[in-house]
Amino acid sequence: MPNHDTGYTARQVLSMLRGNQIKEALALCERAVQVNPDDGPAWTLLAYAFGVSGQPLKAIACGERAVRLHPDSTDAHMNLGNALFQADRFQQAAQCFQRVTELVPASAAAWLMLAKTKGQTGLFQETERHARKALELDAQSHEARFVLANSLLSQDRPDEAVRIYREILATSPGAAEVHYCLGGALHRQGKFADAVACYTEAIRLQPGSVFAYNAKGQAQHAQGKTREAIETYQSALKLAPREAALYTHLGNALASQGRLDEATASYREALKLRPDLAQAHNNLGNVLHAQGLVDDAERSYDEALRLKPDFTEAHSNLLFCMNYNPRHTPAALFEAHLAWAALHAQSPRRDTAYAVRPEPDRRLRLGYVSPDFRTHPVAYFISPLLQHHDRNRFEVICYAEVSKPDETTARLRALSDGWRSTCGMSADKMAETIRSDAIDILVDLAGHTSNNRLPVFAHRPSPVQVSYLGYPNTTGLDAIGYRLTDNTADPSGSERFYTEKLVYVAECFACYAPPADASDVSPLPARDSGAVTFGSLNNLSKLNEAVVRLWCEVLRVVPSARLLICRRTLKGRVKERFQRLFADRGHGPERVELLGAIPSEMNHLSLYHRIDIGLDTFPWNGHTTTCESLWMGVPVVTLYGDRHAGRICASVLKAVGLERLIARDPGEYVRIATGFANDLDELERLRAGMRDRLRASALCDGAGFTRRLEQAYREMWGEWCLGTTVST
Repeated sequence: MPNHDTGYTARQVLSMLRGNQIKEALALCERAVQVNPDDGPAWTLLAYAFGVSGQPLKAIACGERAVRLHPDSTDAHMNLGNALFQADRFQQAAQCFQRVTELVPASAAAWLMLAKTKGQTGLFQETERHARKALELDAQSHEARFVLANSLLSQDRPDEAVRIYREILATSPGAAEVHYCLGGALHRQGKFADAVACYTEAIRLQPGSVFAYNAKGQAQHAQGKTREAIETYQSALKLAPREAALYTHLGNALASQGRLDEATASYREALKLRPDLAQAHNNLGNVLHAQGLVDDAERSYDEALRLKPDFTEAHSNLLFCMNYNPRHTPAALFEAHLAWAALHAQSPRRDTAYAVRPEPDRRLRLGYVSPDFRTHPVAYFISPLLQHHDRNRFEVICYAEVSKPDETTARLRALSDGWRSTCGMSADKMAETIRSDAIDILVDLAGHTSNNRLPVFAHRPSPVQVSYLGYPNTTGLDAIGYRLTDNTADPSGSERFYTEKLVYVAECFACYAPPADASDVSPLPARDSGAVTFGSLNNLSKLNEAVVRLWCEVLRVVPSARLLICRRTLKGRVKERFQRLFADRGHGPERVELLGAIPSEMNHLSLYHRIDIGLDTFPWNGHTTTCESLWMGVPVVTLYGDRHAGRICASVLKAVGLERLIARDPGEYVRIATGFANDLDELERLRAGMRDRLRASALCDGAGFTRRLEQAYREMWGEWCLGTTVST
């Protein structure tokens, strides 16, 4: 209707705005409200015009005036809602759109905006409900369908989201944003190649989309195509050279290739651009840790937590790193784990009404939770259990947080009775899955190592929960009632450093499955070389200065001996630092060989053909490396420590009858190592009989070990059945 004082019509103003005559439209509306300050429709149009011109605060002021003048005007509420949405004032915007749906229940546009607003506030179930209502009113609305799909993905329902994204693309194949979001849903499903294809199409449609490049790089990295991921990130950085997140993800890809110097530089570049980027501080901590710079790594994790106190991953990484640092006492480590649990693992679900029956003798359902059901040290110790569990008494379900399955994954899956991929699954969803699977005993195999699912255990999805194998310390969670160990790794008195009740397995706490591709034990290398070679294949985080000092003392006492250290991260500045550590103590490259790559014709086990005596680390011993070393005929000298991590090697040596290799102090460590170096005949006899020794030992007795472990599970289960379990 025309306003005869000003001569404007709504159609006129809208036509101007569509024609990008924004100044003219604003002038017309402003003149109208000056002439008649009570002209509600004019204030409504002015609010709309300010919104179109990108001035949401002015639009809000005008919209509020329009609503006061005409409280039942749907246009006034709609325009005010849009302006509030533009200004990120989502709760107030939702009230406006809600009012429109009350005035005009058939307004598809209002239901759609209400859905979008709820999505911005994280209320995804409401988003879904409102988006479905919008589609009910306008079945052709791609935008409503898109909002619905996004809400489903946010609720951890990627299968449904994928179906809807594909429906949209069937009629709108040029929708770059939909290709991008479909890629995200496929990534969540673990379909990385399909995700890469979607991101590639999104980039083709929008060549400047840095988000799509970034997501493509992450999918390629997850796919195991690290070189391609690096190229993708580098392409993105040409478009956005100041985008800190790209440097962070580039650092991740470089780190996974062992290019730690470059990864460190990339993270530092990210932090130069965004000092407040907690993820970059965390990831920098990871590469510093991998270089053996544990103090520096801890500082990076601390900074990540200062910026983001609820950063669960960074806090677990800090705990993991602290285990390597000799300056932390067992008591200090215990307190640090309690602090983690207080912040991140308060049980959100306190009920203990389980669907399982408390019958002591029935067949039990075991659940093993791990990110390491792949080519990883844990696989050597979990495969004997999966193979030898008595299927008449136990059913075994594996919960695998494995984004890149490999041949080992397939082998372990074939040994299980049920397999659940948990990648992308929220803690709530995973806990719900475990409950619906009616798991009686749930076993965590990761602790605070990478990609752990400890927050799931805080939900108490199983009546009996156990910590085992993958982490050499307490979890700190009161929701986990038990920890499996042995009396060498955790002698009497150790229980004060655990929140879990210690359950002792006779002989040893773990069983080792030797690698099938191991070559035969070689003759003693010293016979050919004329000099004894000590060696270590442990990760560099374990090679602290106290370890280096002790090894240098061994070399001093045996002047003709050499030391071989191999790790693929021994490159560039990392290698130079370790060279300096040894050189400062009088041992240059002619005596200490730092090998950063294994010759292509060899696997890492072949390196033991060059080693006569293994030297263990502390305060965190080698476990898998000790077992591998022994299997290849190489005895390992260890220093018995003051914590589980420092007694792992002793547990292995005792299980195979080699207690004489366990030193109680540094002086004895040197005497044992040099004693063997000076008695090649004994060393040769030991090497020749080592593999038979292991085959006959408790360490490699898969069937016997599994029976002992099953008995421990039965005792835990019996406690719960009697109502005395400590896990509820």
